[in-house]
Amino acid sequence: MLAGLLGEGGSAAATGSLGTLAVTLGLVEAIGPARLALTVAATPAISERARKYEIVRDTEARIMELAGGLIARAGVRREETR
Repeated sequence: MLAGLLGEGGSAAATGSLGTLAVTLGLVEAIGPARLALTVAATPAISERARKYEIVRDTEARIMELAGGLIARAGVRREETR
């Protein structure tokens, strides 16, 4: 689409686009696991620090209340833990 607007035509533009797509997908697939690992490793520490602030605790409490209400309306039963 963009190649047509820029005056590039034919299969050369399509080949270039597919090459760009392949490189982008390769980078995402290569970097993705490292990004996920960093997120999983950092989240508990960030969450602990954020909960030191009252506004974060209050917001979390409101979200949990709303979620509990939505779950109750949906008829989903919560498992009781002992």
